[in-house]
Amino acid sequence: MNSSSHGQSLRTAIAWALLSISLALPAQLHSYTIDFNYRSVEQAYKSQSHIKGIAIERRPWENSEGLAKDAKILEIIGPNKVVIEMESPVFRGIYNKYTFETSKLAPKEQQYVRDLYHELKNDYFIHYAEKEGAKLQSHLIGLQNQNKRIDDDIAAVQRQKEALLSSTTVNVEVIVNVRNDYNFDGISAGPSSITSTSSNTSKDTKIYDDLIRRLLFKKRGIPEEITNTKVSIGALVRVHKEATQNKLAYQKAREVKLVKAPKKSAPIPSATKIQLEQLKQFYHEGLINEETYKLKQLDILKNH
Repeated sequence: MNSSSHGQSLRTAIAWALLSISLALPAQLHSYTIDFNYRSVEQAYKSQSHIKGIAIERRPWENSEGLAKDAKILEIIGPNKVVIEMESPVFRGIYNKYTFETSKLAPKEQQYVRDLYHELKNDYFIHYAEKEGAKLQSHLIGLQNQNKRIDDDIAAVQRQKEALLSSTTVNVEVIVNVRNDYNFDGISAGPSSITSTSSNTSKDTKIYDDLIRRLLFKKRGIPEEITNTKVSIGALVRVHKEATQNKLAYQKAREVKLVKAPKKSAPIPSATKIQLEQLKQFYHEGLINEETYKLKQLDILKNH
């Protein structure tokens, strides 16, 4: 087989592997939650997740002894522990919850739980990081705009104060706007302009100093909140990247495992079985010798 045909067969095998994964796991399963109470979303992602409220149809679950029973998975407590709802072994029609390690299940069921756990956990944190990241980004823009506006207003008031002290004409319209925009009470607007005629005249800057103090008080905590919001966004970006990478890596590992898994033999059609039984009967009755029997067996199996 040349490299081109080998590559094509590998791609085909991977395609079938991907199909088997998509069939094995429920598509677009959004009805579930992951509760976490950590100070950091990164801690939450790195810890073992408890996935609750999984909405999957009831189906046969096979235990380690090969016995199957209809049940529905409700929760996954880590990749190797589940909560399953199944009929009581004592009372027919009564369904109870059972929590147990997946080691009590058949190997294929253990793999199913692990695949489902990683799929749901990674998807949850990917979507969570996207949703919370968008909210925090919007919040950050609002904080930055608010911070800039207060800084601009402080600078405008400061310019008016300096204009008064330098004995120039002072426009007080900015003072009026600042007072109204921030609902500052008890501040007299004064005339629309003030002209100082002498640089030796005592200048009263109380209105400006009062406004600047109030604006600085209004701004308190905003720079720190901006910093904290940026830190939170950074954590969400890292979690999104890690969850996305882990999801792809896990899927790739599953693909390789499925490609390397031994292929099951195709079932022998019933007509072929009948031919083999007849041939076996001829041999036991002495109608054909052993060599002919084996050659005929190979012929039948080759052509089935």
